[in-house]
Amino acid sequence: IGSTFSFGEGSYDLYYIKTDASGEIDWSRTYGGTGTDNGTSVQQTADGGYILLGYTNSSGAGLCDILLAKTDSAGVIDWAYTYGGEADDRAWHVLQTMPDSGYIVAGYTETFGGGGGDAFVLRTDASGGLARASAERRARGLAARSPLPKKIWWCTPSPSLPWPSAAAPSAPTSPS
Repeated sequence: IGSTFSFGEGSYDLYYIKTDASGEIDWSRTYGGTGTDNGTSVQQTADGGYILLGYTNSSGAGLCDILLAKTDSAGVIDWAYTYGGEADDRAWHVLQTMPDSGYIVAGYTETFGGGGGDAFVLRTDASGGLARASAERRARGLAARSPLPKKIWWCTPSPSLPWPSAAAPSAPTSPS
């Protein structure tokens, strides 16, 4: 997973490839809009599909927002959401949780928390709907990609937060 400027919809598009055991390409896909879309993490899901993580400025609320997309086993997008606010919000790691098949995402936010690139965790249900989110102020010089602090506070989503609900996904263009 990563991005390509060579083909796709816009500037940079999220690019993901499935290979067989010998490294031969089974399929490849791009996903994105007219802005920059970059993939940062991918994991095969319990149903044989894939969960894709990255960031986008093609859609969403701010400079860059977290992009989480679920595909089927052939890489076709089942759903996609953006999460974030008016500033820069990006994520680097995603894991499927069991037994509920939701997802946990880690990255950084400049929108929430204390500002200035705080460590960030969000938890979704199996359909990408926001379940919980947390931001923790980081110490000066501590990179957001470092392990998260042990003290993480959780908040309940509320209508006042600029997060999508399960009923209102943000949808960049279809994969090509």
